[in-house]
Amino acid sequence: MTEFIKKQSTKESRRETDRHVGKQLRRIRNLRGLSQQALATKINLTFQQLQKYEWGTNRISASVLYEFSQILEVPIAEFYKGLSTAQKEPLAPLSKDHYVLIEIFDSAPKNVQKALLRLLQASNEAFKNA
Repeated sequence: MTEFIKKQSTKESRRETDRHVGKQLRRIRNLRGLSQQALATKINLTFQQLQKYEWGTNRISASVLYEFSQILEVPIAEFYKGLSTAQKEPLAPLSKDHYVLIEIFDSAPKNVQKALLRLLQASNEAFKNA
């Protein structure tokens, strides 16, 4: 009986991980301003398959996850960010301003990106201390 319960909880834990990784994939894809079709084409998948990955219906293999990380320019760990065995908090939705800011930031040269980060960090600290 205990063995059956253990197997069930492990299976459910895997499903939760698959759903979490899929949500992160969707979040990162949206941050990059890519449609499902655009990302699917870049990785040679159908958009339906990408949809199944994003919903956690299908498990993403290590090699496909690696391809996603390369195309989306994020470390693989980003897909697992926020995952824990404790109660999971839902990801906060991003506003239109977030997407605009990300689009501007991503289109800027690296030296400008670094300068923008320093400016935002300094501004944030100044407002905290005011």
